Amino acid sequence: MDPVDELTLKKWKVITFALAALVLGLGVLLTVMYVNGPGEAAPAATSTVQAINPEDLPKFADTNKAFVAVAQVVGPAVVQVQTVTKVTGSSFPGFDMNPPDFFGGDPFQFFFGPHGGEPKDFYTEGNGSGVIVSSEGYILTNNHVVEGAKEIHVALTDGREFDATVVGADPSSDIAVIKIEAEGLPVAPLGNSDDLQVGDWVVALGSPFGLENTVTAGIVSATGRTNMRLADYEDFIQTDAAINPGNSGGALVNLSGQVVGINTAIASRTGGYMGVGFAIPVNQAKDVMEQLIETGTVTRGWLGVSIQDVTPALRETLGLADTVKGALVGEVMSDTPAGKAGIKVGDVVVGMDGRAVSDANDLRNRVAAVRPGKNVRLELLRDGDEQTVTVTVGERPSDLTPASTTPGGPPTRGGKQTVRGITVGSLTPELKSQLGYDGDTGVVILDVEGYGGAARAGISPGMVILKVNGVCVNDPGEFGKIVEKTSGSLLLYVWSHGGRSFVALPEED
Repeated sequence: MDPVDELTLKKWKVITFALAALVLGLGVLLTVMYVNGPGEAAPAATSTVQAINPEDLPKFADTNKAFVAVAQVVGPAVVQVQTVTKVTGSSFPGFDMNPPDFFGGDPFQFFFGPHGGEPKDFYTEGNGSGVIVSSEGYILTNNHVVEGAKEIHVALTDGREFDATVVGADPSSDIAVIKIEAEGLPVAPLGNSDDLQVGDWVVALGSPFGLENTVTAGIVSATGRTNMRLADYEDFIQTDAAINPGNSGGALVNLSGQVVGINTAIASRTGGYMGVGFAIPVNQAKDVMEQLIETGTVTRGWLGVSIQDVTPALRETLGLADTVKGALVGEVMSDTPAGKAGIKVGDVVVGMDGRAVSDANDLRNRVAAVRPGKNVRLELLRDGDEQTVTVTVGERPSDLTPASTTPGGPPTRGGKQTVRGITVGSLTPELKSQLGYDGDTGVVILDVEGYGGAARAGISPGMVILKVNGVCVNDPGEFGKIVEKTSGSLLLYVWSHGGRSFVALPEED
């Protein structure tokens, strides 16, 4: 071949290779743009899901074994509780099993005669659960499971059935103790509910819808749930383990096989499980149970104060730090443990025996658990200063119920003054009688603007304002002057339905 032709051939090979490389590069670029979209760069690296090593499978099986073990160990000690309750009412004859002869008799006598209007006794059957807590046959359950029951029957998982009697019941905590006479009973170990943490695995055992020996699992969704209006003393464990009607009184168990709660209620719009269930902490239930077994009644500690939560509005008005929590003392009853110890209205209880108090319900529950006669140390804030007070806890009176009156409409008499969305008037003997108020000072709230800040703060007609920012008020005009010359929110000390408390009145919107 001619040297010139050979050189030309080599040049064409180089050009061809370069063009091929260019085309290949363009193709790759277009592919990346198509996959990632315009303006997006290709990922620097591709991540892959790591496959599970078969040798690690036994680790996951351990959790499964824990659930199985809980069911096998605690399950036999969880019983089905069946009740029969007598109800008295008027029975419509058309629904009797053997109705009178309508067409052969007097139809008016049938519908309106003595037969149709007489009170008639009938019986309803209920179903719940319980937990055997001692070999002597004591069973822990809910008060609402056995309340008013004429007959109580207990069915064990081994097929045995027994009649039960009520040892004692406490509606304030919704705990009851029943007893059966039997031998060789399985007993569920009780744990420490104070050790529970949000996220812990728990197992619920009981008889939902009468389906005995049912086991469900979930986690602790929250602790310390209050204001559910299910009982007077609330400190519920919230769980997403399936709880349904019939689970009440059953066991909530940790993966160590210890009972940490007594299943009590659900939050539901359908009447069935919707992922939110509540259980009474076993520490609270155990304290009530021991007293019911020992005496048949429950004695609770008492300070003799009216307390409320420290809300953000109250913190701001009282000049407290944003992080302050606790219970604000709204009233100190005379001749009570709190009064004798020197606790004052306006004190904020932030701790008890060295442990922080989160809110009013927390303090109420903890004091109630203290045996009367025992001393407790309360840490509090008074006018911004930290103080410690020792109180000898008293016994809560059994008839302690705050006076509650419902006015037949907002008061309308006396002089008036309207400021910041509320109208106040003078207290007259007629108004005091109408409200059930036996004090001698204050001004009464006659009206509240419907959508103003006062209404949102919980201020309502019928309240009696005793003080404004610590200053006593007895005249509507006096109240108006104090409010008008004060900027920012105001701290009202009010009486309402027999109790005293603080309310923060915000500036007008």
